[in-house]
Amino acid sequence: MADAVKKKKKKKKIRIAPWRQTQRALLVLFCLTVFAAAIPVWRVVQVRGETAESAKEVRDDSVVPAESTGSVTPLPDTAEVKAAEPTPAPADTAAEPAEITQPASQPVQYTEPVPLAALPTAEEDPAAWYEYGAGPQDADSITILGCGDNLMHSQLYENAWTGETYDFSPYYENVRAFVSSADLATINQETPMATDLYEPSTYPSFNTPKQIGDAILGTGFDVINLGNNHIYDKGTAGALATLEYFAERNVPTVGIYTSMEDAGDIRVVEKNGIRVAFLSFVEFTNVDADEEGTDIIWLADTEGMKDQIHAARQAADIVVAHVHWGIEGTTDLTELQTTMAQFMVDEGVDIIFGNHPHWLQKLTVLTRGSDGTRCPVIYSMGNFLSGMDRREELITGFLTVEVSRDANGRAIPVKMGFLPLVIHFSNLEKTDLRIYPLCYYTEEMAQANAVNQIRDDAAFDLELIRNVVDTSIPKEYQNQMVSIY
Repeated sequence: MADAVKKKKKKKKIRIAPWRQTQRALLVLFCLTVFAAAIPVWRVVQVRGETAESAKEVRDDSVVPAESTGSVTPLPDTAEVKAAEPTPAPADTAAEPAEITQPASQPVQYTEPVPLAALPTAEEDPAAWYEYGAGPQDADSITILGCGDNLMHSQLYENAWTGETYDFSPYYENVRAFVSSADLATINQETPMATDLYEPSTYPSFNTPKQIGDAILGTGFDVINLGNNHIYDKGTAGALATLEYFAERNVPTVGIYTSMEDAGDIRVVEKNGIRVAFLSFVEFTNVDADEEGTDIIWLADTEGMKDQIHAARQAADIVVAHVHWGIEGTTDLTELQTTMAQFMVDEGVDIIFGNHPHWLQKLTVLTRGSDGTRCPVIYSMGNFLSGMDRREELITGFLTVEVSRDANGRAIPVKMGFLPLVIHFSNLEKTDLRIYPLCYYTEEMAQANAVNQIRDDAAFDLELIRNVVDTSIPKEYQNQMVSIY
């Protein structure tokens, strides 16, 4: 029995030297200290992550921009975008020539907006106003932004094709935040949007995929001008289809109307208690309407213009007029432009956004004799976006006008500023075409612009670009808001 009982073996007691005990205690204490310090750091990271995710859910402009086919790094947004839209990457239609290299632009690091009066001057920092945005300086004012022709040549819509649909939004990604920060932004959509009826087409008879409308609305434009020389390129049916697109989205349009009664229904938008009326007048169209169903207010019809302007003055505090006029490819003004500009101001128009010449033309201020109001007038803002490739056709800009109430409570234009822009593409197929603020356009980018391959009469460089801008835009209004009084 005793043999069957197994005796328990005593475990050998291992003795640890005192210096090793101290070492282990210090190691445990060190680990506990590191762990305790890591907890608050992790919470900060976690909270920041949650905040970033929340911001993505709240912001309207949380759209990931489509990748450019070139190596240009898009400028980031500076303000909330009014309307978001999906932006799938556009398909390449041609390989970029090996000899063309596009230097990458540096992304802009934005800070919180500061009061406009506290910003450095344009000479000190040309990009300051762009970073601040086109918004008003105080809650009692509004800003109204206008731009050049949105003219869709074939390369633009071919490069916008994704394989399933058209996505034009990448063209505007570098200026989207600036446009959307204005209280009211208006654009001249130069080409009809009637691809439900006809195939897309380019010069001389344009027809643009209607997805261009999605892009310009997503960029932040609020009022669309359709009064231009190409509006009847696809006949009355094409013009009506374009009107229908915007009507379905409750976006006001001017320039072409379904009847004179419709034209008499003045388009008025109210912001911050200031009512703004929009009008549009046209010198000519390339082709006439092929059937009844639309009407235009012509520059030759001064009585009709008076009726429109006087009705707008009764309906609103500020009157803005789009005017399509002048001669293409020149900075020279016609007698019609200068005469009719003063006529409109005297009758009651407060701001004139001119277009058609495809080049920048004179920015000035005209005075209304009856009440002394100072009225901003730009005779042409060039091409906002196009496939044209003469050097002057690639230089454009935004005119922003600030409106406030005077001591008598009357709303008047008080400041204006012009942000120069450049249309850039580094290959002949224009696969990486983008709009850039001049304040972020480098000499290297200018030299890499493929317009230098197309035109060899002069170098497209910063000196040429600035000379073109300076010819038509007084320097005091460039890259900053300045009083017009």
